[in-house]
Amino acid sequence: MTDILRRLDNGMAVLDISTFYTQNKQAQEEVAACLKQGIVKHQAEENLSYFFLFKLKRTSFLEMEGVGSLWITGTGIDQSIVKKMFDETTKFFQMPLEYKRKLIKRSKMGRGYIPFETENGNKFAGRDGFPNDPIEKFGIGPLHVPNEEVFTCDELSWFYDDNVWPDRPRFELAWRDYTHAMRNLLFVILRISSMALGIDEEKLIKAHYNGPFSLKGMNYPKVENPKENQNARFPEHTDIGTFTILSMTDAKDSLQVKNVSGNWIPVDPEPGCFFLNIGETMARWTNDRWRATPHRVIWPSIPQQRMSFGFFALPRPDTPIDCIIQGSENKKYPSITMN
Repeated sequence: MTDILRRLDNGMAVLDISTFYTQNKQAQEEVAACLKQGIVKHQAEENLSYFFLFKLKRTSFLEMEGVGSLWITGTGIDQSIVKKMFDETTKFFQMPLEYKRKLIKRSKMGRGYIPFETENGNKFAGRDGFPNDPIEKFGIGPLHVPNEEVFTCDELSWFYDDNVWPDRPRFELAWRDYTHAMRNLLFVILRISSMALGIDEEKLIKAHYNGPFSLKGMNYPKVENPKENQNARFPEHTDIGTFTILSMTDAKDSLQVKNVSGNWIPVDPEPGCFFLNIGETMARWTNDRWRATPHRVIWPSIPQQRMSFGFFALPRPDTPIDCIIQGSENKKYPSITMN
């Protein structure tokens, strides 16, 4: 199993899921076992903790103790799709502001263009007195909305807000291709997670089929002198969904994740890999055995531009989020829906 799960110098785990695509049951179970058995372990004296790993208890159920993050490789995704995504989005962000502002769309789900320093992650998290975030974004959601009442009724339709596109065909094609790649990868991750949790894989698959995902491109321009109290490029937060799949440029000294000891661990880009975060919905769904990942983007020691893409997975808004319990656990939360 050491070929499936390895550890980087900073202790972060890298999971190779390539053998999961073989449709060999034993190989698939080995990938899931790497997810749950905790092959990569950090020593307590180093002030580190488990990273997206589990410790087997005598009660025979598994508990996640770490930061809820890891790198994924062996996805089979053509890296040219990723490169085109970065290339075309870089060109878009380099366009004049007046051009980009035509794509502003007031949307709860973050559709269209979001200008530099117009959102405030600290305020959203209940922390006042901080400047707006030094980021500009572009976002889309599902590429089509099924003709079902659950997706079109007034109460839920905002989950499926319309996308807006610039008049740049190569940009739109790159985003559509990348969306399809991320959606396919998500369903593989859901199958692996189902095996790790010991549940029917159809439970998570059906819950996310036609789910209102959000894909955001986030551009962090080079800033020489941050504003007063602008203590991070993006402040500490956890994601609300089930999983977030990230790709990023090679800018180091940027993304950090917090482990259970409260220590911040640097996450420098790993070539050819995608970074996976667990969100609050998945934490609740697993009765908090899997932990939502607190993370932030700090100011680098040397000012530099950075770009990343986040694919934020959400289940259908009518999906019951009912705690998956194991052994003698008690449910921590009542059943709710995403809505």
